[in-house]
Amino acid sequence: MKPPVATPASSWWQSIPLSLTTVARKSRIPAVSGVTIFPHPSAHEKRQHREMNFLKSQPGNPCKPARLGGAIGLTAVILLSCGSCGGGSSRSSHLAAGSCTFNPGDNSCTMQHDSTSRQYIVHIPPQYVQNSSALIVALHPAPGTDTGFAQLSGWSSYADALPSPQPAVIYPQGLLTAGSGAETPHPAWNAFFSCRIFPQPCPDDSDFIRQIILTAQANIHMDPNKVYVTGFSLGSLMTGRVAVDQADLVAAAAQYEFPLDTEDGLGGTPIPDAGANGKVAAIYIDGDHAGGPNMCGYALPPQPNGSLYQSSVDQDMSYWASAQNNNCSVLSTTSNFCTGAYTSAGWGIQTALTEKHASSCSHGTAVQIYKLLSGTHQYYCSNNSGCSPVVHFNNSVCNSTTPCNPSLNSTTGTTLNDIIWNFFVAHPKQ
Repeated sequence: MKPPVATPASSWWQSIPLSLTTVARKSRIPAVSGVTIFPHPSAHEKRQHREMNFLKSQPGNPCKPARLGGAIGLTAVILLSCGSCGGGSSRSSHLAAGSCTFNPGDNSCTMQHDSTSRQYIVHIPPQYVQNSSALIVALHPAPGTDTGFAQLSGWSSYADALPSPQPAVIYPQGLLTAGSGAETPHPAWNAFFSCRIFPQPCPDDSDFIRQIILTAQANIHMDPNKVYVTGFSLGSLMTGRVAVDQADLVAAAAQYEFPLDTEDGLGGTPIPDAGANGKVAAIYIDGDHAGGPNMCGYALPPQPNGSLYQSSVDQDMSYWASAQNNNCSVLSTTSNFCTGAYTSAGWGIQTALTEKHASSCSHGTAVQIYKLLSGTHQYYCSNNSGCSPVVHFNNSVCNSTTPCNPSLNSTTGTTLNDIIWNFFVAHPKQ
């Protein structure tokens, strides 16, 4: 049994070096360029299915998936190589070259993306069912690793304990930052407005994750309407970018302990709308702790300045509930989590609000926010996740070890992974 691992709020940005030791294995299928996967469909609802299934549906296409039989885990599945993916588009429509064996259990995989060998772990649960099971993409914090977050979050053990059809879980690995005088290079994600922290040209992590999703569909054939993304800390911030950029593929996103940055500095350049590509249900779970990342954001003058700024959950609610995105017509309250003012240190000032949701949204989506009273910047142990002690948030203690929220119950879920999974199950792509 592993104890819960805390990442102190006062040091969430600190760095450790990581040696990326996995060596890429060469694909045994030669690259084929010039494959177009319906870049301009007539309806965004159909785009997801067309893109994911294009290769296997084309008769005589040399880029068809190499599968022997119908059972996952009986043979090694070699990923496809169908041209290169664009370095900055976040919308590429070719499968990248790489290697993976999709056996039950954990599989270490590689992919060539933007001329760089990228790593990720694929976990296939024992009761995975093709065309019925979901896919969860789980993004590590910074500093962090794919294997470390698999252990910290417990998503693999959690998936193994769910009833059939059990979801597959994929843990991508971020690349090293450039480092500076204040910090050593460490694994991180190129979320919105984060390009500046990487060696240039910065990685297109959003497209890397898109490629992972498309590769999974070509090989393990999850239900394409049940693709979900979640993450912790900087992984949460990256989750928001994936939800926006890849809205045609992602059904729901769960951000824990880092809101989506909706603009580059207070009043700065806004992020694009996701709604033209698809509708994405979104849930935010954040502790009420001081410091960062803070649910009410950070804005140290002078502004706008992206390096001195973090958006709030109120801005995220406005973004997703807007007519340009999920087009939600009902808010549970007009109150906000934040006053809109900032302390002299730059941190947003919170109100007493603990829960807010938007409903009657397009395509069955929703937006949900929970504040954990006395919650700190750590990944709290969930049931069936291989850790101890399990932390239930429907308690009356409300301290940093066992934070609480009065709105959580057996329907919503009372542990972190339960809350996220229940939200995912309730919001497949429609």
